[in-house]
Amino acid sequence: VAQYASFPQAALSHVGAGSTSIIKVMPEGSSGVAFEVTEIGARLTGANRTRYIEVVEIYYSTPLAEDILFGTFSGDEVSSAAFYVSGEVTSIGVSLSNALPNVNVALNVTLSDITYC
Repeated sequence: VAQYASFPQAALSHVGAGSTSIIKVMPEGSSGVAFEVTEIGARLTGANRTRYIEVVEIYYSTPLAEDILFGTFSGDEVSSAAFYVSGEVTSIGVSLSNALPNVNVALNVTLSDITYC
């Protein structure tokens, strides 16, 4: 039977250098974990200071290994990212950063609910 969980927030925002992350610790024994990150974007035209490329990294942990990189998704190539791991997952994390050095641009991506068994 599919069950549902949510990240602490439905959106992940970032402004400045570095990155901003959000982590969800899954209930013990969670497997078949799936969710989606949407509204990954980029602005490659206009004034340099307004340009951005949102970069989303999705990573997860299992009972045997921590911080496994699932994938890196760049807003100049994709607008969404789908996560699915069939085995047991103990936590999932998403980080958001700007591939361009514009620290004053506000970035925002949307996180779906999480389904798991």
